Amino acid sequence: MDPRTHEGLSRTSRLINEQFFGGRADEERISAALPQLVIAITADARNMQTPAAQTLIVTLATLIARMGIGVQLDCPDEALASLQPPLHGGHLRSALIDLGADLIPGVPIALKLARPVMTFAIGDSSCRQAGALRLAGGDWDLAIEPAARCGRRWEAEPPFGPVACAAAAAGEALRAALPRLAELVGAELVAAAHRLESGQEIRLDLRRWFPGRIEADIGAVDAISGGAITSAALYVLLRVPAIEGVMRVIEGEVLDLSNVNRYMLSRASLGGHAKTRMLEAYSSPRLRIAGMPLRYDADNVAIIGPLASRVLVGVDHIPSRWLVQEHAAGWVAVAATQSLDALASAHRPGEPCAGCLHQREPDVDELVPTISFVSLWSGLMLALELLTEAADARPDQQALFCWPSGYNGPHLMRLPVAAQLACPVGCEASRERAA
Repeated sequence: MDPRTHEGLSRTSRLINEQFFGGRADEERISAALPQLVIAITADARNMQTPAAQTLIVTLATLIARMGIGVQLDCPDEALASLQPPLHGGHLRSALIDLGADLIPGVPIALKLARPVMTFAIGDSSCRQAGALRLAGGDWDLAIEPAARCGRRWEAEPPFGPVACAAAAAGEALRAALPRLAELVGAELVAAAHRLESGQEIRLDLRRWFPGRIEADIGAVDAISGGAITSAALYVLLRVPAIEGVMRVIEGEVLDLSNVNRYMLSRASLGGHAKTRMLEAYSSPRLRIAGMPLRYDADNVAIIGPLASRVLVGVDHIPSRWLVQEHAAGWVAVAATQSLDALASAHRPGEPCAGCLHQREPDVDELVPTISFVSLWSGLMLALELLTEAADARPDQQALFCWPSGYNGPHLMRLPVAAQLACPVGCEASRERAA
């Protein structure tokens, strides 16, 4: 095994070990075994010509490869119908193979690999592989079902259905890979808290958790952290038709190989580059990304200056969330992940704030366990919170919890945020409760 493979997969291998092997497996062996597994994606030319279908294929292939599992592309090399960052080139299959060589070392995206542990058929593409799953859906919805069913082609305009479908399918890919992974690692699966069998039918419509009204003009937005969640949110926003706005990304760190497992806009060759520089490169004529290579902390608040009226927070450090909430004058949305869970919340002036929701700083392992599809769910929810806010629409509760690996597929639930007497920010809502 290339020693860089474990470096790139260290966080994913830790998560898999903790969640599915009870912490009893050797994590370097997990990293060595994952690239021996293969997931196939099959599509015919008619089912891969629309931006929606291509978003689904690109997102699914890169999520799986960032998990360390090889991807076999059973599809023609169709021209790209729209920009698909972080791909380079003008044809989908070629660009994905090129990207695969620039993600986790030793994890291929290729035309032909070993026998797949799972096959995904796109839209109504023909597929006779035993146990294969078909991926279909629309603007906001998705369906994952046995490939023996007919399915429908992807004709969506917004990217939310395709991105959510890819994230849900990536979770099923991991499920399908686990039995073979256990054999290769020589450890017993002890994941009583999870469904381990694959092939279950999944249906989901994101309009259940969002009002369904969005506005593509997001105005001026600040993003605190240029990490996995901001990268995932931008991955979604860059695919929204007619997106317009300016996003300032405030982040002081550089990219390293251990980030590539979940940063949707990253490539391994960008290691050592400032994260802000990486994200700035994806600016479009309508969505300008401006990086500020500083950490948002008390020492830099004055240098950074006033925050925009809309702020996205993806930083792991909880006291930094408090600091942002303290200095923000307008709307603040916070997204976070913990192992296999994702959480997003939106806070308007006068409402219970991010400090009310995130009151305590947990003990954090130096090597935080993470996996690609959980980070993408968090970024997708954050992007939808922003687009909903831009439309002056409001979900019925401030917080949205997501368990991407739920028994019946991704499980989402809206939750209220209560004002807390011990709010570390001392927000207006907490002071009113105290009074």
